[in-house]
Formats: sequence, C-alpha cells, structure tokens
Amino acid sequence: MKQLNSIEFPFEYVNLPTYGQVFYPFIPVSLKTIDHGWVDFRFIVDTGADLTTFPFFMAKKLGINLSKCKTSKAEGIGGFVIKTWETKIPIKLKTHEITIRCSITDDEQTPFLLGRIDLLLEKFSWVFDGNKKKIIFSIAEIEER
Repeated sequence: MKQLNSIEFPFEYVNLPTYGQVFYPFIPVSLKTIDHGWVDFRFIVDTGADLTTFPFFMAKKLGINLSKCKTSKAEGIGGFVIKTWETKIPIKLKTHEITIRCSITDDEQTPFLLGRIDLLLEKFSWVFDGNKKKIIFSIAEIEER
C-alpha cells in the first residue's frame, strides 16, 4: 500500500480560567456559498458526531432548498432532540474537495461540527498528534496493483 499524503492543521488553544491553555479541535473547512464562492468556516473536528452539522442559517448561504431534503432528528448531549434536514454538499479541506452527507439543524446556535460519515474511514484517518501539535487527516491508502 502507498500513502498519498495528508492534510495538517495546527492545534488551536483557548484560555480557560480554571485550566489555562486548552487544545480545541478547530479547523478551517471551505464551503461553497451562493454569494461569495468558497468561504472558510471554523469547524470542530468531532469524533462523536455522525454527520457534519450546520446551523439553520447556513441552508440559505449554501443555496440548499430544505423542502427537497429528507427530514430527521438529531440527539445531542443530555438527550436534547432537534429537527434536522439531511443533504449532500461539497467541502474543501485545504485543496481537497469532497462531497459529503450533512445535517442542517433547526437551530441558529448549532456549532459547525465535522462528523465521521464520509470523512473518517472512507476518505481519511484522523490523528490528534500531541507531539507535533497538529490534527492530521491522512488520505486513505490505495492498494498498488
């Protein structure tokens, strides 16, 4: 097997009063907006999230017609359930463009979450490298024939 390459993002830190500097898994992900083309948004790399998830207002920015999307529900921490719409969108991780399934919530405050479906296992391995202070997305290996 031959590894093609990887995409690396430096760790970001937040100062918390009680704990000091704490690593937060934020990375820039580009989304294709209807008015400004590809725009970077700050996502949390969330190994606990099934689908990549956006707040409600992003549907309009991305030109998504929610009436044509499958409706569903998502459950968050504490059992909180919210209505969602599922669709597919293109994203860019640096220069790598990928189409993924995603979820738009019926809430304006939902954080931008980068979930596992279509990204972890199918396309990438995710490594949170504490020594290098980087989040590394290793592109899936291809068998040589």
